[in-house]
Amino acid sequence: MVYFLLILMIFCNAGETIGYKNTKNQNQIDILYGVTLWSFLLSLPPLIIFAIFGKTPLFANFNFTVLAFVLLSAVFTIASIVTWASASKHLPMSIAEGVSEIYIAFLTFFSWLIFGGKLSYWHIILIALVVVACFVLAFIQNKGEGGGDKKYNYKFGFIFLSVWVVLSVIKGLIPGAVANDGMNGIVYNFILSTMMLLASLVIILSKRKFKKTTLAVLKDPWLFVVGLCRTVSQISLIYLALKMNLGIVEAVSVFGIVIIMLYERIIMKEKISIASYIILIIIAISTAVLGIV
Repeated sequence: MVYFLLILMIFCNAGETIGYKNTKNQNQIDILYGVTLWSFLLSLPPLIIFAIFGKTPLFANFNFTVLAFVLLSAVFTIASIVTWASASKHLPMSIAEGVSEIYIAFLTFFSWLIFGGKLSYWHIILIALVVVACFVLAFIQNKGEGGGDKKYNYKFGFIFLSVWVVLSVIKGLIPGAVANDGMNGIVYNFILSTMMLLASLVIILSKRKFKKTTLAVLKDPWLFVVGLCRTVSQISLIYLALKMNLGIVEAVSVFGIVIIMLYERIIMKEKISIASYIILIIIAISTAVLGIV
């Protein structure tokens, strides 16, 4: 079951990134609304199925502490989306995506410190290898792209990226706390999706373009893909939090980068250098071993 969920996390990680890259909508607020709307809609079927066939009460172990954790998760998720959008404006995306993986190292350490669990020297070495490989791949890709014609403000870019890392580490620890309280992942995902949808709805309604935006995002298949990937990964993460260090789960999910690069090479016909292929092989082997040890 653990290996199956890890594979799901890998494909969800890749699918979410591919979805964001392919959506025709360029407005960050509309994208946020579209993703939260689809996440909410897709959280309903598993909730209904669990309510009918589940062996435990739907809201078993739900309390104000769990509600506070879910609310924090919603706030930090929205804040991380905003800071990521700001970072990507001031940095090349290849660099932002690669450097951001440093959050995995911090998440692994704090997850072990707070929740305990197995963390061997092999885990530490492999996670360090994955993070460094992502760094190197980011700068190789940026160099291969020639940096483009756009001028970037690297200082502001790295400031926003640093804030994103802090937010992502805190957000990444919350599923562990929720799982330890015995909260069901399906119910957790439904409540989180509902809170995020309500927050994005307030923004959309304030802009007075609810109908137009709603129809646009519902017609966007790539926002559906992002919403589906987020739904599956959020439900899976609660179960995995009981079995593994959350940082290791995120590190294994980095295998999704290999899928993304292959998608760009095969489908988008983008060029990939020999050096990038070598780094991708290192990432693939490291993440695969991480999922086993």
